[in-house]
Amino acid sequence: MIRLVLLDERVGEFVGARPMAGLTFSWGPESSGAIAFTDRAGRLMLFDQQRHKRSVSGVKDAILPAWSADGSRLAWVQKSGRKKYALVWAPVER
Repeated sequence: MIRLVLLDERVGEFVGARPMAGLTFSWGPESSGAIAFTDRAGRLMLFDQQRHKRSVSGVKDAILPAWSADGSRLAWVQKSGRKKYALVWAPVER
């Protein structure tokens, strides 16, 4: 098992598999100090360098979080059914 930890927060865990960049976390835009990651329950979490953490409401079974270049939006893939996934995005408030 390989765990990826940032400021005592688990941002990735891989059991029986090699770590895959971008699967469970995404660094925020340059100089933002932010990261988006999925927790063990598949919730999408936002975490900043001041250790403020919040979840994005209504998100479950999320993977592949990704920021827009300007940091105004966050996209992710969310399970929408058996073997079905949807690409979802939301604006990010600053």
